[in-house]
Amino acid sequence: MKTTRGALVHMALLTFLLPPGLGYAAVSAETGFFAGAAAARCLACLHVIGNAPRTAFKDAKGSPCDPAKAASPAPTATSGVILAAADGEGVPEDQEAAEREKEREHAKRLRRARAEQEARRAEAARKLEAERTRQREINRLRATVSGLEQRESFLNHEVLWTRRELDSVSRDPADHSAMARRGGVEHELFYLQNQLNQTTASKHDAVRRLNRLQFR
Repeated sequence: MKTTRGALVHMALLTFLLPPGLGYAAVSAETGFFAGAAAARCLACLHVIGNAPRTAFKDAKGSPCDPAKAASPAPTATSGVILAAADGEGVPEDQEAAEREKEREHAKRLRRARAEQEARRAEAARKLEAERTRQREINRLRATVSGLEQRESFLNHEVLWTRRELDSVSRDPADHSAMARRGGVEHELFYLQNQLNQTTASKHDAVRRLNRLQFR
């Protein structure tokens, strides 16, 4: 089995961190290493080094040792440190929890940013649709006002000519045909005047609504 990069890094850290004279041993199978007698005993129980020869373990003096027979108190900051050889092992749990918390916070920020962006897009789309609706209504009212103005002009012309025609009809009560004609012209004039009044009122209402929309 070849030495992994993680094993080399761990071995270098162990050599740097251990105090002078503190015993340590290296595994010739290059799957891990330990510091202190208790660490040797723990490491000897792992299956990954179960087949390693005993001569592969040496103490601080370079003499072969049997890690299974090593006995010492539980490892402390001064008695020894166990370092795993596999990459990614030996990372403190609090550090992993902190990393997971960072990832969760980052995901929350992303979700919040996406939600805010979607809300802004929805609001912009709503405003755009409202503006389009307003422009359509403005265009419709402009066309309505234009049509009403044309009809108003036509009705004014018709009322004017109808009045002239009425004035030209004889008022002699003895002329029955003239009186009948006069009655018809008066009826037509009344109808045209009524249509003109309604058209003018509709035009004024459309103009008021148009002005409100244009200056809103």
